Amino acid sequence: MRSVVFLAMLFWLASVPGFAGNGGDQEEEMVYTMMQDIRISNVQDIGGRLIVPEKYERGYSGPMEIDPGEMVIRINAFDVNFWGMEELSYFTILSTTRSKVGYVMELMSARGHRARMKAVLDENKFLRLLYFNSETYGEHTFFLASKTSKQLRTEAASFSSVDFKRIKNIEDLFGETVRPYAYFNQGEDPALPNFLSPKDSILFTFDNDTLISKEHVREVKKIKPTRKPTINRPGVTEVYQFVFKKGGDPLLLYLDRRGQIALIEYERRFYLLRP
Repeated sequence: MRSVVFLAMLFWLASVPGFAGNGGDQEEEMVYTMMQDIRISNVQDIGGRLIVPEKYERGYSGPMEIDPGEMVIRINAFDVNFWGMEELSYFTILSTTRSKVGYVMELMSARGHRARMKAVLDENKFLRLLYFNSETYGEHTFFLASKTSKQLRTEAASFSSVDFKRIKNIEDLFGETVRPYAYFNQGEDPALPNFLSPKDSILFTFDNDTLISKEHVREVKKIKPTRKPTINRPGVTEVYQFVFKKGGDPLLLYLDRRGQIALIEYERRFYLLRP
């Protein structure tokens, strides 16, 4: 029965915008979403998220643990989709605003019923929970899982954080080594990244004339800004292209408005830094 439910969920997810066309790794068993993997610094950071909660509470009945993938919430730029609950399914996002606890989304169902969902953040802007409230559909709270202190220490020592360097000019990156935290392949859903292990030892060392990627050294012919990125990433304001002397696809470096690395595109794979 469990396998039938999971296959049904995959069929539903395939109909969600941005998910169809994924293959292989992203159709394996789902895992809980960790709160330390989702940092929301502005409204644009909310969209494009797939949340697999660890615990669920209806009304004030008390949180109960649920199986990974038993409930799934997909937040897109203009709508929210719920899986695993008879009462909740598809809602249009009317507006998203800041609040004291995080962000508030005003929603409307396909039948015209109003609802509200709060994205509650901790003091470091990590997503703790989603609180849904409606006169028609009731109150529902979805809690994210949390990593242990040991896990966080290991990740901090093994992967680069998005705020490790503010890049005002591309020269600020020269001499720096970046160790990605996760990736998704071209054509896959960015909301379902593959997380790297410290044993993977994937890194990029940047210079004005060379790029070192793990054991490979490639000579850089030129570095130039481009207005034709492979994908459009919310919050990205600048994209730099590293063109290599011996040809091949260039490396693309995506920067956000804070001068932080949002993405590294290399050999048809998109790398993410630790939130």
